Amino acid sequence: MYRTHLWNKDFFLLWQGQFISLFGTQAFMIAIVFTVKDTTESPTLMGLLMMTYTIPTLLAGPIGGVFADHYSRKNILISCDIISGLCVGSLALILYSQPDNHLLITIWLFIIAIILGTVSAFFRPAISACMPDLVPDDKLDAANSISQASIQSTNLLGPPASGMLYSLLGAPLLLLIDAITYLFSAISECFITILPHKSKDNTEPASLKKFIRDSKAGFHYLVQQTGMKEFTIMMALLNFFVIPCTVLLPFYIEDYLGIQEDSATWYGYMIAIFGIGAMLGYLLAALFKFTGKQKIWVLTTTFTIISIGIAMAGMVHTYTHAAILMMIIGACAGYFSVITMTILQQRVEKQMRGRVFGLLGTLTGALSPIAMGLSGIVFDLLDRSIPTVYISIGVILALLGSSIMLNKNYREFFLYEAGSASVANKEN
Repeated sequence: MYRTHLWNKDFFLLWQGQFISLFGTQAFMIAIVFTVKDTTESPTLMGLLMMTYTIPTLLAGPIGGVFADHYSRKNILISCDIISGLCVGSLALILYSQPDNHLLITIWLFIIAIILGTVSAFFRPAISACMPDLVPDDKLDAANSISQASIQSTNLLGPPASGMLYSLLGAPLLLLIDAITYLFSAISECFITILPHKSKDNTEPASLKKFIRDSKAGFHYLVQQTGMKEFTIMMALLNFFVIPCTVLLPFYIEDYLGIQEDSATWYGYMIAIFGIGAMLGYLLAALFKFTGKQKIWVLTTTFTIISIGIAMAGMVHTYTHAAILMMIIGACAGYFSVITMTILQQRVEKQMRGRVFGLLGTLTGALSPIAMGLSGIVFDLLDRSIPTVYISIGVILALLGSSIMLNKNYREFFLYEAGSASVANKEN
């Protein structure tokens, strides 16, 4: 089935189901944060809960990718949304029926975190792998931009709306709304048409040995593709060095910028400003397309601007200047993410997309928990010097970004064009 339009039935159904589900996810996060605070008053438990969600996502990523290559991606999406909806609904029921049973609530929160983290490991590779099958090749940039813009718009509008609903309705009803959005998304996905993908060994019965072998095949595929190994390393390092900026953002706002009153509110504003910038980047990626060496120069420039922006954030002293930098960084990060995702989706063979995206999620995110843990320690060792941290990160990222121009494998990876047999000659 060849689709000629971006907003065809299948893409629209997937988009609107995920858009509503993402709003529900924001409601879930607000409800969980305040539930943990009200029942335990323990920031340590909050951190452990986040780690409990993250670790299954990373560990199960390769397995989820293998599933996406051997089983119906449509059925995986539907199953994941149904499981998520039932889990969140069960938590709503417990909070409503036994609001004072803090031990049961805490235990169930951790169980759900494990389940939802594992479900996410199956859901993400499936949705990334099926996106190129729902839109024309020349509309994939726009489709990814729309998808990312939906995420950012829910990040902008979801938290304040969810906070108001939490105050009005309470955690049980807010979680019930989230459960309903997951189920709504599952119903929408039932009407999507995704052509089955053929794998050379998809008739072989599933077994642990087979999954291990297929995971290895995905890893070998990733390593053997020119530039993809280097790209994976670059993204892992990018995540590792950017995470401290996010973790230390509250200290940046309150201690460095000197905003003592309503610092949490200003923190939310800063996140929203980054989101607005990211949406602008998604729009630019959809409107302007570059080919050949132009693409290399544009990607290198956006990466360099991100690096300079982070370094300059450690030099400015007013919220206005910091907000401008945050919007610029968001726009460049949004543009860069859309272009790289499109290249990956077009370059990876259809029958390999699931396991490759699963591996990429695990490998690029593997350093994230380490970065989270080290951020506070390094910050204390540096006498809580925000300029030292941000400027150092900016310099490191600038050196990392320069490798796009200097490394031949990077250049060949980013020069890829859909439908081209070779990209090597584009450099000559």
